[in-house]
Amino acid sequence: MTNEATAIKPEASGAEDTQAQGQVIVTCENLGKTYTTGKVSVRALEGINLSVRRGEFLCLCGPSGSGKSTLLNLIGGLDTPDSGTVTVVGRELNKLKRDELANLRLHHLGIVFQAFNLIPVLSARENVEMVLQVQGRPAKERRAIAMRCLADVGLDELADRRPAELSGGQQQRVAIARAIAPGPDLILADEPSASLDSRTAESLLELMAELNARHGVTFVLSTHDEQVMKYAERLIRLRDGRVESEETRQ
Repeated sequence: MTNEATAIKPEASGAEDTQAQGQVIVTCENLGKTYTTGKVSVRALEGINLSVRRGEFLCLCGPSGSGKSTLLNLIGGLDTPDSGTVTVVGRELNKLKRDELANLRLHHLGIVFQAFNLIPVLSARENVEMVLQVQGRPAKERRAIAMRCLADVGLDELADRRPAELSGGQQQRVAIARAIAPGPDLILADEPSASLDSRTAESLLELMAELNARHGVTFVLSTHDEQVMKYAERLIRLRDGRVESEETRQ
């Protein structure tokens, strides 16, 4: 994972790192999910087959109700499929106990939610440090990593501000800093531009693209926003819970 004072994995170099960049870290096989409310059942996903390689910048896109957020939640272990399997960094999620799944998320996944999910009474730095504290990192190390990550997202000078003292775009940057702090294998972001104006969203996407290119951070984003899609190396288009098309861009 990470060195003592380094949060983000270093840039790939050499044959071994190049090979690691192409490793499959997520596999979804024949994935299905149905939600039932009262007497009404909605098939959110059906027959989804998907793999994600280390270092990818992948977008799950489609209209509202297409199943993209559901798929993201299944990959993150935040929900369970009715059929099929999800494997993340070699671990089949439906075979993990609750504590094993929590441990996998803690050490291998970074999740950026639409609502940011920052703790209001904590500063930006403390919000980033929180996940490192849960990992059991020493205080000095937590602070060094948090400040490095906030610097990476351009917020080191605002480290002592609480979420209410930050703009929406700044809060989203704190959420990204928190996600990258443990040095995860994969970052999942659900509709990252949804609550941002176009200029702020563009800045945020440029940041994500830079983290992907410079540090090899793997991103899987769900979106219906064309502004987000243009940054993707690969687009998986969903419609009515199925993969409609796949597009790879150079």
